[in-house]
Amino acid sequence: MNQGSPGAAARKSRGRLWRRASLGLATVATVAVMGGLSATAAQAENAATPANAPNASNAVEPAPAVPAEWGPFTNGNDFLLAAGFLAAHPGTPASLPGGAWEVELGYGVANTFAKSQALGGLFTPQHARRAVTTADLDAAAPGRDSIFYIDGEVSRTSVTVRRGLGNGIEIEAILPVQDIGGGYTDGLIEGFHKAFSLNQSGRLTVSRNGYTVYIRNDGERFVRTDGPGAGAGDVVLGAKSELRPPAWLAGIGFGELAVQGLLKLPTGNARDFYGSGSADVGLQLLSTRPLGRGRIDVTLAALVLGADTDLGTSAQTVAAVSVAYERPLFAASSVLAQFDVSQSPLRTVRKTALTPTTYLISFGAGHAFTPRLSAVVGFTENLLNYDNSADIAVHFGLRRRF
Repeated sequence: MNQGSPGAAARKSRGRLWRRASLGLATVATVAVMGGLSATAAQAENAATPANAPNASNAVEPAPAVPAEWGPFTNGNDFLLAAGFLAAHPGTPASLPGGAWEVELGYGVANTFAKSQALGGLFTPQHARRAVTTADLDAAAPGRDSIFYIDGEVSRTSVTVRRGLGNGIEIEAILPVQDIGGGYTDGLIEGFHKAFSLNQSGRLTVSRNGYTVYIRNDGERFVRTDGPGAGAGDVVLGAKSELRPPAWLAGIGFGELAVQGLLKLPTGNARDFYGSGSADVGLQLLSTRPLGRGRIDVTLAALVLGADTDLGTSAQTVAAVSVAYERPLFAASSVLAQFDVSQSPLRTVRKTALTPTTYLISFGAGHAFTPRLSAVVGFTENLLNYDNSADIAVHFGLRRRF
């Protein structure tokens, strides 16, 4: 039977409001980055103007030493079933100066369409667009267990506040709001797949922007067909401390090192996937080294995740690694490529394709308008394993230092 949660209609209404506000942020970030890139030449010209020139008083604030100064994406894997777990938090080892504040506004949308191979008969080309019902899924692959079908979208709006305490120590708090449901990007993804002759994987046989979570495993069935809408997610707290790298690490160019602790509090409703229902903790090592005109940022993470009773996951330890390369572009901009590998937090749900390691690749561009204000846009695509991670995710952000 459908296990939709009470109050879903009210949360859907809130979800529409959050989506409009989040899209506004996304639009501002996109326009900001694109406008910043086009204005780079003008900035360089102003910066080169002599101090006694007539228009010197109108010169823009100089660009930071490291263009954009954004660093790796911290979005993690927003696969619909994994969005409530603590994910690796890639970053740079440098901490804010003592007394400095930084506020980051982020928005990301991740679209998921995943299914067991045994359900392939429900999504063949002879089927016209329609809503796949619970009865259809119950009748499919009779006698087979470990069946799943996940169709939906996660939009995450977050506020991250960081504070430098001095002596290479920094603390932060991440406050997320998640909007979970059918979403609005199915048509865009289908158009992207068509433009590049990519496999639609059955998307054209189901209704657009629908929401279904169906898992049949070990004789039990978990069903959601009503997207919960918007709700507060799990708050994440972090503390970072710079370290002196060992000689062998400095010898290969990684002259900066930091350790970071993470704590995710169970503030979100696990039944609606806003959280996992448990506290999670993580420990990370962050390091960086120059490479050509850019730099490589490496993050190694070990995450201790609590059990999720609704999804049937056990308490576990998950390992993850992230490697990002950021390179200057023009006077105050940068481009970024990032590769993330992580064990799936669903790996204790036995005998399903949800369990393999996740592989994500991201590309983005950032621009620093002043040494204290920057913006970024980017997207993430899953690789190798396509049924345990979001098909595609788009990210926007604005960061201001005080």
